[in-house]
Amino acid sequence: LNHFKRKKLMESWIQPPAIDDDDAVKDATKHAVVIVCSTTGNGDAPENAGRFVRYLKKPVPAALKPPNPAAPLEHVAYAVLGLGDTNYDQFCESAKVIDRKMSDWGARRGAKLACADEATGLEGTVEPWLD
Repeated sequence: LNHFKRKKLMESWIQPPAIDDDDAVKDATKHAVVIVCSTTGNGDAPENAGRFVRYLKKPVPAALKPPNPAAPLEHVAYAVLGLGDTNYDQFCESAKVIDRKMSDWGARRGAKLACADEATGLEGTVEPWLD
């Protein structure tokens, strides 16, 4: 996992965040987040991710929208892997929502969203995503 974060996510940082003063140094730490999210039913988030998805769906206040330097996730690089089944209409919908909303909240996409399909075999998507 650490190799994945270094290889995929930290490379997404073109330059370090701007720092205005010495007190801001601690706020300029870069964070890498790897999210693996399955779906239940017709694209619903699993129970343990429901609260997180509902929070991300909240509208982003105008004052916090990028490129505003106060964007709440501006120091975050992320990657999302969705696990779903194309036999359902809303294939990997939770992962798609998470990917879109993380960007809306100011995070940087470090790797393209990958959606693995249980119907055709998860390995065909998961293995290349990890490399």
